[in-house]
Amino acid sequence: MLGMIRLRNPAAAVLAACMLAAAGPVMAADTDLVVLKNGDRMHGEIKGMQYGRLQLLTTAMSTVYVEWDKVAGLTSPRFFEFELMDGSRYYGSLEPADAGTLGVTLEGQTNLLDLARVVRIRPIKSSFWDRIDGSISLGANYTKSSEIGQGSLSVSLARGARRSRSAPISARRLPCSPTSPTSRGRRSASPTLS
Repeated sequence: MLGMIRLRNPAAAVLAACMLAAAGPVMAADTDLVVLKNGDRMHGEIKGMQYGRLQLLTTAMSTVYVEWDKVAGLTSPRFFEFELMDGSRYYGSLEPADAGTLGVTLEGQTNLLDLARVVRIRPIKSSFWDRIDGSISLGANYTKSSEIGQGSLSVSLARGARRSRSAPISARRLPCSPTSPTSRGRRSASPTLS
């Protein structure tokens, strides 16, 4: 049989394929450029900036934190949210600009932002599911002496940094009534949405 490969250990082949697939995004992440005031250039993936520190993920040095006052410029094809000292926000990708300024481009229009006025940079994720954060909490309690069982479920979803919705639900199973021996017990639920 021409073109056929016989695998002696299929599990090892699957593991190797998974490792190669996971390494692909890491190798492709060096699309952003950070130019420092001393002329040094670092390639990587800008993860954000806050508290005066730029976080850059690189393949060679892992995560690097750069003091914001040492940065001369940034370039990136990815989209970000930029917050200035006065609370105004700009959105777009980073185009090359003069030292000390950021060229924030959105739909062909470029805004030049003074680096000293930028207080936060946050990447904007591209797909809907990447922008959703959430948690699920499940709990149960049963007391044998009183035959009371309680359960709770809480789901919390947040989109972006400010919008949050939660839906806690609790349920109780009470014991059978002595006057009604055929009853299996009473159940109640109290859902709320906030």
